[in-house]
Amino acid sequence: MARFVLLAALAGIWPSAAIRAQGTDQMHAWCFSNSSDEQVILACSTIISSGRDSKSDLAAAYFNRAIAYTSKGQSDAAIRDYGQAIALEPRNVQALTSRGLIFLTTGQTVRAQQDFDQAIKIDPANAQARFNRGVLLYRQRQYDLAIADYDQAIKSEPNHADSYNNRGLAYLDKGDFAHALEDFDRALKMVPNETRYLINRCAARAAGGKAEAALPDCARALQQRPDSAEALYSRGLAELALKRNDKALADFDHAHKLVPHDARYVYALGVARRKGGDLSGGDADIAVARSISVGIAGEMARLGVKP
Repeated sequence: MARFVLLAALAGIWPSAAIRAQGTDQMHAWCFSNSSDEQVILACSTIISSGRDSKSDLAAAYFNRAIAYTSKGQSDAAIRDYGQAIALEPRNVQALTSRGLIFLTTGQTVRAQQDFDQAIKIDPANAQARFNRGVLLYRQRQYDLAIADYDQAIKSEPNHADSYNNRGLAYLDKGDFAHALEDFDRALKMVPNETRYLINRCAARAAGGKAEAALPDCARALQQRPDSAEALYSRGLAELALKRNDKALADFDHAHKLVPHDARYVYALGVARRKGGDLSGGDADIAVARSISVGIAGEMARLGVKP
């Protein structure tokens, strides 16, 4: 499964519904504007403890404090606060999507999907919820469902380059290289020097029969990030397709040393070793790769990487 899937960012500070004179209430100014994390937590905690504000303002205070907790790496506290915001306003799509994102990044995929599903039920066109559910579905290898969510995210926000990138990855892992390349091309038109997009297009070109055209993309990516394991692996795919096995072997070996437990790197290294005549070494690498990821052989075969 290809890497470099992005998550949508958390929503920004939620302003108070109340109209207040500037500077008359420091706690409200800090809680409901772009203040430091410490100021937001202090101010929103004071507002929550007082219990004097409206239901909508309390929900906003919980929401904003959750963002500050997330920024400080306090996921459990953020989840609790998003829960309080949702209890006060059950149709709050921002809170559902933001909590779902934390669940997803902390490996709680069932709870993440529940939040994303509920957010999309309330607002089917919500780009952030669709995007993040697409990430979840992609990680579950449900590529067609992920593509459907990215389709909707793009429909709602057609200038969001990461949606094209992520949809391209889903197409790439399906083996639909033409559509993958279209999406990576679109993403790169929006953000021409984005390293991740260059790496992904390099891999798609390598797997899709355009290995020579892949190499400049990987060269640009490696110029920006010389120790990118993903860029080395993608260049290795192109070199392997061009039957330059020694160069492919060097790239796969370098990628593997940088990230030892990525099944793709180990499997590709094994294939290159076998093609270079080291059958026992290649078979050992392939066995290790299969122990990391049971379905790795099928995934790599779709990219044209076969023993």
